[in-house]
Amino acid sequence: MSRHGEAGAEQPTPGMPVAQALRLDPTLLPEQIFAVYCSDAALDDDERRQKAHDSFGKPGRDPITISTALMPMMDDPVWRRGMAVAQLSQNWEQIVGAAIAANCRPVSYKDGVLTIRPLSTVWGQQLTFMAPQIKQALNSRVKGLDVTEVKVTAASSITFRRGKWDVKGRGVRDTYF
Repeated sequence: MSRHGEAGAEQPTPGMPVAQALRLDPTLLPEQIFAVYCSDAALDDDERRQKAHDSFGKPGRDPITISTALMPMMDDPVWRRGMAVAQLSQNWEQIVGAAIAANCRPVSYKDGVLTIRPLSTVWGQQLTFMAPQIKQALNSRVKGLDVTEVKVTAASSITFRRGKWDVKGRGVRDTYF
């Protein structure tokens, strides 16, 4: 290839590979790129220890507390919502009361809809009627969690299976689900 200023030099065109436009040897590109990243890996243990010793006490090397490291993330709305969901899960009994907490669990929260699963169909029916009160309690007690709807799913622990002689197929039809 000729040099940039020489006659007959190839001018860069749209779509031309970068290595060709910059007149770089493509066989050396991986070596040139990864040499920067591999320079510290090439050091042996003694050199690495000496480098760490020499940089001791310099800016950026002082330890900080975990709360100081995590505080910038707490300004992010996604993290705040995630922390509110974690608070909901951890404090479920204090938020909804002992009787309700003993008979249902929150299973998901997405786009303002909190889904809870009861332990029985009777509690599922009762929680359906209590959904507005549960929503109000959640919105007043968990900051950063805007619940627009409380959805009650079917209890999943009901089964009519008896053992190895149970007939395979669709099973009992009833109003349990």
